[in-house]
Amino acid sequence: MKYAKKHMETNAKCQTEKMSGLSGKSSAAIIIFLLLHFTVLAQSHPVSNAKGQVLSAAVTINNYSVAQKRLLVLSAAQFINQITENNLDKDSVMLMACQITGMPFLLPYNDGFANKVSGGEDFINSGKITEAVKLLKNLKGEKHIQLQLELGIWYLHQPGSHKKDLDSADFYVDSASKLSALNRNIKRENECLFLLGELYYQKGSILKSKEIFTQLVSSGQKEGDAEIEARAYQHLGSLFPVSDSMQRAYYQRSLELYQKLQSKEKEIELLGSISTCDANVNSNLMEKDLRQMISLMQSTGFKHVLFAENLLTVTFGRQGKYVDAFTYCNAALENMKWSGIDAVAGSMYIHFGSLYESLGKNDEALLWYKKALSTRKIETHVFWYKSLFFATTMLTNTDPEESLSLMDNITSQFPPKTVWEQLQILSIKGKCYEELNKPGLADENYMSFLKLSNQYPLENLNGELTYTYLLIGDFYVSQSDVKKARLFLKKAVTNSLKSVDVDASKYSLLFRIDSLEGNYKSAMLNHIKYKLYDDSLSGFDQRKRMDELTVKYAAEKKDQDIKLLTQKGAVQQAELKQNKLTRNIMIAGSVLMSVIILLLFSQFRLKQRTNKEMNKTNLALKQLVNEREWLLKEVHHRVKNNLQTIISLLESQAAYLEDDALKAIETSQNRIYSMSLIHQKLYQSEDIQTINMASYIPELIKYLKDSFVDSHKIDFNVEIDQINLDASVAIPLALIINEVLTNSIKYAFPHDRPGKILISLREQGELLLLELADNGIGMDMNLINTNPASLGFQLIKGLTKEIHGDINIKSDTGVKITLLFKKSAIEYANISEIKIETLT
Repeated sequence: MKYAKKHMETNAKCQTEKMSGLSGKSSAAIIIFLLLHFTVLAQSHPVSNAKGQVLSAAVTINNYSVAQKRLLVLSAAQFINQITENNLDKDSVMLMACQITGMPFLLPYNDGFANKVSGGEDFINSGKITEAVKLLKNLKGEKHIQLQLELGIWYLHQPGSHKKDLDSADFYVDSASKLSALNRNIKRENECLFLLGELYYQKGSILKSKEIFTQLVSSGQKEGDAEIEARAYQHLGSLFPVSDSMQRAYYQRSLELYQKLQSKEKEIELLGSISTCDANVNSNLMEKDLRQMISLMQSTGFKHVLFAENLLTVTFGRQGKYVDAFTYCNAALENMKWSGIDAVAGSMYIHFGSLYESLGKNDEALLWYKKALSTRKIETHVFWYKSLFFATTMLTNTDPEESLSLMDNITSQFPPKTVWEQLQILSIKGKCYEELNKPGLADENYMSFLKLSNQYPLENLNGELTYTYLLIGDFYVSQSDVKKARLFLKKAVTNSLKSVDVDASKYSLLFRIDSLEGNYKSAMLNHIKYKLYDDSLSGFDQRKRMDELTVKYAAEKKDQDIKLLTQKGAVQQAELKQNKLTRNIMIAGSVLMSVIILLLFSQFRLKQRTNKEMNKTNLALKQLVNEREWLLKEVHHRVKNNLQTIISLLESQAAYLEDDALKAIETSQNRIYSMSLIHQKLYQSEDIQTINMASYIPELIKYLKDSFVDSHKIDFNVEIDQINLDASVAIPLALIINEVLTNSIKYAFPHDRPGKILISLREQGELLLLELADNGIGMDMNLINTNPASLGFQLIKGLTKEIHGDINIKSDTGVKITLLFKKSAIEYANISEIKIETLT
């Protein structure tokens, strides 16, 4: 479990001994400081109107805009995903979020048309789908389309991915799409596309889903609709797992667009999504995201900050900032009481218990865990069930029999619902048997745990099982089973949570394993690393503040009692107390300021060293990039020179040849020149990766005109878009153009006949279309089928296949060759089903 670690108990004991030396005056002063801090924070939550009257949560929600109500649901959903480690499907989570916040079913999904009314939304929100379908038959126009979309949303976002629901969603979305297209309602067509993208995702067609949302991005950009573009980027991000950096990149782009639109609620929503991405990378980034979220919430009058504050509590816990963690945990609890969303109370109590346990306050921690257990209901399973694991883990060390009894009692009434919960039960039972000196039963549970953990999606782990893997590794070290110990250590490292205590435990286990194997040099290095991390964990100042925070509530109550007893006391005595209080505050402030200055100076020195190393690395990387670009240009230059040498050799050889041999040499010269020109363009250009076809093709045509005497009566019509192609595509395309134009010049216009040749390269959506046509004498199409070697067709066919293109040849009044292909080799797909006739 997250906070149950042996070395934490040792640290807690050491810190308690240090605290015993604190002076009473200093303790009192810092307690007063923290008390004032908490009081200010707690007073920020009650909502007041212009007259200063405190508003209830119900009145506050009633005053919310639709966007703020939607934000409330989405904040709750993000919180549920965090506490369940993303083990529930998105639709189940959203349904639960609607239920605990009292919001309607459609609210989280209808941001594209929330202000429109179909008349059937109440039926859908209450689950009366039959009545909604009956109403649909009587509606026309805009309302008919909207109700179809709402019915599509209902079926699309039912928990799970059942074929019957998805088929029904497909039917209504398709119907709405056809009707929108018929009425030329572009906005409705876009909404249909958004739902279709989600539908493909739920069906498992991720690529089709990406294509649709990418299409919506392009549509938003072309139409200047930043909102459509932002929504499309947000949906694209949701297609990737949290561990993929692409998810954060798409969310960040969406956030930037919403910031330009000044859509504060969407900014908050995107910051929440980005914080989830940052949780796996850097807890400092996650802290920054959540603080910005809370600041925006307060600036927009959004008062339900309990979910964001809870997430911030977890972040501070991971960083070891326990005072801040308690501050926001207490604030979240107060906000929960005000809001009346008491379904999440179990989670709030668990966070208090976890923080106390992290600091060795086991008795207080167990009280909070049992308080969370007292909220147990089937409907609130996800919010309190973890408290069972925390409580039984704590009891494992003191009374393993009671731990097993509590586990069996609760799980018999409330069985585990997810793989993650089953894993926790197996690990805790294994630990109990370990404490009861029953290694056989412990090993049986631990190996079952390992087998089951392999079924758990890697992207969902989020480091939550890291401590468990490390503890089990400790058990196998104690049994001298190095092989199994390394097995669990590998799992811990693979799914490692980024925190100081994880690193300390990891190096401690490595030290013990290396010692067992006799690898003492490695053992010593790992022990040094363990001590470095262990010594930095929960320093003296942190523990001192925590102890003072622990007695906050008792001190507050005592102060109130003293006030009542001394109310009739002399004024002189009251003034004396005030003077002492002021003196103590000044002393505490001086001590606190000294500590802050010391920490800031240490951070400044560390940042200086880090920046210096980063500058060295950046300079080295820049030098490598420059060297690589120079080498590539040199390679292209030499290749071009070599090809020119070959052309010269062929030209010299041609002086001694005639007829067919001479023609073959001339044809080869043209082909080699087309490739040589590519390499010349590459080394002359700043961009050494791509060729500008609008510059290249005219130069190639000029060379071919100069190569043939008969070309002077031919009019070349060149229509080339500004297109850049990879060299891997440009070379085969150049050879195809060379081959076709050579044949047209030589054979299309016999007897010195004048003519025209069209060379066109245009963009057709995501594809490129090459057209090569002449108005010459044409050719026999049967000849191509019977003799594919004619016209160099064998070469053209091979080159077309190389770029995965689709070629079409027509001969009517002249010859027309069209070639359809994609820009880059990495984008090649099966495009053979696309009819060229529909594009030309």
